[in-house]
Amino acid sequence: MSPRQIALSTVPPTAPPAPKLRLDLPYAVALREVFAGYCFRAQQNTRYIESDTREATITHVLDTLISRLTSADIQSTITPDEGRNIPWHYNNVAGVNTARQTFMGLDGLMEMIELKKDGPLREQARELKERAVLFLEEMLAQGGYYAAVAAGQFVDSGYYPERHADGICRTLTGGDGAGTVIRREADYGAPVCSHFGHNIYSTHVGKPCECSRQR
Repeated sequence: MSPRQIALSTVPPTAPPAPKLRLDLPYAVALREVFAGYCFRAQQNTRYIESDTREATITHVLDTLISRLTSADIQSTITPDEGRNIPWHYNNVAGVNTARQTFMGLDGLMEMIELKKDGPLREQARELKERAVLFLEEMLAQGGYYAAVAAGQFVDSGYYPERHADGICRTLTGGDGAGTVIRREADYGAPVCSHFGHNIYSTHVGKPCECSRQR
C-alpha cells in the first residue's frame, strides 16, 4: 500500500467526557510505530456532539494535539455536529479551520517535549500491537477479511481476544436491503437543490430551487 494513501478511522474515536488522551494516545503511538511514514484519518466521534458544535470543536483540538504528539497526522476534519448541520457548508469550513489553526499553534511542540519511553503509555501501545496481531491471525484462520466480516469479528466492544458478542455481521449473499436498489427515473426530483446528479428541480425554471434562489 502506498504511503500516500490515507486510511479512514484508524484511531478509536473517543470523545470527552471519556478520558480521550489516555485512551487514544497509546493507539496513535502504536499506529505510528507499525506504519511509519503513512498518513491516517480518524473519523471524529459524534456520540456527544450531535447537537453542539462547541463539543465538536473540543474534539478537533484534542485530535490535533494527538497528531502533533505522535506525528500520526490524524486528520479529524469531519463536519462538526454532522447529524444536524451537514447541509450547512459553513460548519465543514469551520471544522477544517479549527484543525488547521490548532496545527499551526502546536508547531514545534515536539522540539520541546517528548513522550515517555517507559510506563503505562509504552505498555499500552505494546499490548495493543500484540492484540492487533492476534486479531489478524484469527482473521486469516477464518478465511480472510470477508469471512471475518460475515462472522461478526468487527465492531465488537471488547478488547480482543475478549469478546462481548456484539460484533456486526454482514452476510456475503444478501442481508437487509439486498436487491432493493432501483434505477432512478428520468423525472426524479431531489428534495434538495444541491443534489449531485440528475435533478429536475435544478434545471426547470419556476421549480422550488429557482424560487429559493430568487429569494
